[in-house]
Amino acid sequence: RAGGWEKSSRKMMDGLSYICGGVWFLGGWNVSTRMNFHGRHSFMCEIQTIRREKCRKKMGRVRACERVDGVEEMLSDAGKISEVTDSDVVRDSLRLLEWPKICSYVARFCSTSAGREFMQRAEGIPVPENRMESERLLRETRDIVQLDRRHGVVLDFGGAGDIRRDVQYCAKGGLLAEKDILRVASTITAVKRLRRQILDHLTEEKWNGEEADEQWVGDDSHDRSELPHVLSNIIVHPEIEALIYDTIDDFGVVRDSASEELRGIRDRLRMASSEIQMILQDIVARKGNALQERIITQRYDRFVLPVKAGMKSNVPGTVHDTSASGSTLFIEPREVQEKNTLVRRLTKMEKEEIERILASLCQRIGAVSGDLVQVSNCIFRLDLANARGRHGILLNAVEPKFTDESSISQLAVDSLPNALSLVSARHPLLAWQEIDEQQKGIRVTASQSRSLPSQKIVTKVIPTTYSVRRGVTCAVITGPNTGGKTVSLKTLGVASLMARAGLFILANSPAQLPYFDRILADIGDEQSIEQSLSTFSGHVERVKRILSALTPQTLVLLDEVGSGTDPSEGAALGVALLRHLSRKANFTFATTHHGELKTLKYVDEEGRFENASMEFDDERMVPTYRLIWGIPGRSNALSIAKRLGLPNEIIEDAKKSLSGSSSEDVNAVITALEQQRLEAEKYLEDVRLQKAEAERLKDKAAKKLQKLLEDEEQMRRNKEEAIKVEVSQAKQQIAGVVRKMQAEGSSKAAANARSEIQQLSSQFSPLVTEKADANEFDPRPGDVVRINRLGSEPVEILSLSNNRADVVVALGPMKVRVKRHEITSLEGKKPSKPHVDGMKLRMDTEIRSPKPIVVRQIFNTCDVRGETVDLALEKVDTMLSNTGIRFGAIWIVHGYGTTGALRRGVREHLKGHPLVESFEDAHQRDGGTGATVVYLKQGI
Repeated sequence: RAGGWEKSSRKMMDGLSYICGGVWFLGGWNVSTRMNFHGRHSFMCEIQTIRREKCRKKMGRVRACERVDGVEEMLSDAGKISEVTDSDVVRDSLRLLEWPKICSYVARFCSTSAGREFMQRAEGIPVPENRMESERLLRETRDIVQLDRRHGVVLDFGGAGDIRRDVQYCAKGGLLAEKDILRVASTITAVKRLRRQILDHLTEEKWNGEEADEQWVGDDSHDRSELPHVLSNIIVHPEIEALIYDTIDDFGVVRDSASEELRGIRDRLRMASSEIQMILQDIVARKGNALQERIITQRYDRFVLPVKAGMKSNVPGTVHDTSASGSTLFIEPREVQEKNTLVRRLTKMEKEEIERILASLCQRIGAVSGDLVQVSNCIFRLDLANARGRHGILLNAVEPKFTDESSISQLAVDSLPNALSLVSARHPLLAWQEIDEQQKGIRVTASQSRSLPSQKIVTKVIPTTYSVRRGVTCAVITGPNTGGKTVSLKTLGVASLMARAGLFILANSPAQLPYFDRILADIGDEQSIEQSLSTFSGHVERVKRILSALTPQTLVLLDEVGSGTDPSEGAALGVALLRHLSRKANFTFATTHHGELKTLKYVDEEGRFENASMEFDDERMVPTYRLIWGIPGRSNALSIAKRLGLPNEIIEDAKKSLSGSSSEDVNAVITALEQQRLEAEKYLEDVRLQKAEAERLKDKAAKKLQKLLEDEEQMRRNKEEAIKVEVSQAKQQIAGVVRKMQAEGSSKAAANARSEIQQLSSQFSPLVTEKADANEFDPRPGDVVRINRLGSEPVEILSLSNNRADVVVALGPMKVRVKRHEITSLEGKKPSKPHVDGMKLRMDTEIRSPKPIVVRQIFNTCDVRGETVDLALEKVDTMLSNTGIRFGAIWIVHGYGTTGALRRGVREHLKGHPLVESFEDAHQRDGGTGATVVYLKQGI
């Protein structure tokens, strides 16, 4: 097919090429690309001819990176990562800290080939030298951890591929094979799926961790989700995806429906092939004896039959091939020659049509190549973030926080405001060593990481705690050989590198440390016979390179300062070097056996030095690998030599030589300090136990108090239930009294009923009395109040609704109904909550006697509607004298009227009537303000 040779050539070139850190070796050519990421990218390519032998010698030192094609997009959209490996000392430091090996473990969690190649660079993944870039990478990692821990979501990269070179090839007019085009569609599908997974659970807003182990602190820019921002600017072009899937099936074959021309060609091709098969089957049936085998095969795209050489004349046709032995001839029978030619012609037409269809697809892809490159870069960036996050989840790592002198968190060990605080830090390689041992050598990958018991993977790794107070710029570690000093150096250096590269670190939360823009290390022996370097010379050469690459934000790690030469001169050189570094570097971490370096803390007036020591168990004569801050340590060389099997007579002779020396005195002081420290730790442990016991007792007392409060609440509820039951009983008894009164219909019965009701009221009223709120009042008719929304003009309460939720007030000549909560007393008090009928009995004995419970009947209702005022008053007096005395209350129905004169006349008459106790508007169902309920005085 067209473009096939060019594509094969590209694959062959890829196989011959060696891609590494911006250097592409192809035959004898070296293309070197240097990058500078300070707001923009500048590329300088140098092409020079080199010898193959020289190329192979330098192969191990070249930085591994992605392919030159798309390198700008990869680095730019994968975080605009800035490399600080321009100098040899930085590269050597990364090698000494085993950074490439750590990155190779992270690469296990990559889901794409581009991500794995990037992670498995010869010098590890590049480390940003910009704090903002590091914090952005950490936010991406945190988003992955959040998706897993809070939502149980694991990103699915199925179908995603690195399509940058393919789409750029299409943009140049190239033709891709079907499977390459299909990979473009599957990549678009993958990024759409990833976008749904992320945007369904994350937003670009600030995320505050809700779980106890999630200590997210900082400003909004530090705590917002980052991955939604990564996906916000990409254009996925679903129309390209749909077009590809409509054109090519899952097996990479162009569909018949891709074009009408292709459908017609294939229909004719299938028909011609079927006719050939029928003709050949007939020949096989008729002349089977002449055939070597009864099969139909092909030679040079033409259908043939395997004919015995001696029976060639039985099957007339053209011989296209012969077997190796010569006994079989592959003959194309004369009957199918014309149709075979037709099949070949149709096959050629099919290929040409397929190439035309593919060319059209590639043209569409090339037109949006820029957007599709961004899609591929986005997947690459998500893959790196996912690998970092999955690595942190498996190792139970925590998010680090960068501190500086202007904003140092107060979270620190033992409540000290420290500039560097890593509690129980662990080296990742030790953790991975244990994981591999637990998995019995099985390689742990991203798909297996979720099933591993992550809470148990680092139990055997002895942690190291770093607690450096503010103002300290140099820490000197002393202690025994094989005690863990070098591991403590590497653990701090690796933790700093991981934080800068966006990886979570193995420590307890909170983990905070300064942002070190460079980490320079002198660890190990630089002795070299070829370069005529002794141990001491090797250290000096490396220290010289460290000093040349030093910045104010550099972390310097020095192992065995001043070793390899005369002890006194080495100690003097070590003191001078540490003093210089304490002024020039951000922080220096050094190990030594020289006693003079232990005294720097006590002679430095600026407080820039701190001592630390590796703990040694004198009873068992073994190191504990614990880092103790504040006091220097002893080398314990004699004890270790004895443990390693050196003869006792040599040990004793050495002790005699040390007797009375200044070093013995210093060791005695250190021993006393260690004893005091142990006693202080024991005392502190006792205090912690007592505090824990006090907290336990406090919690126990709080639980008891809570239980008492709950019991009291339950008792109150039980009492309320009992009150409700008794109120219900009271209602039933009152209803019985009313029915009895209605049945007897006598004044004596009414008097007896009133007596019984009063007894019931006195019986149940104590159960429902409530403590009045001093800031509330109970509105009653006649009270003068204010309506909040009408200003400060006082108004009089005329009546209250039956449920006491509404209040009728006189506003000039009008009556206005307002809600109860809208009024306040003249003293500014708010109305109390209304008593709900059926729930509480309100016995108003302070103001007036209880109103009798009556039921409206025909015989206690006086209808005066349509009457004059005088005639109406006569009817009212008659009703009061006769019916009212017996039943205690009557209903006067006077209506609303046009002017309300009848209502006013009746009520004016009732105010001075000797038989009337009180009156009020009737219930809404009985006429409301169009009727008046009149209560008569008792005992008359």
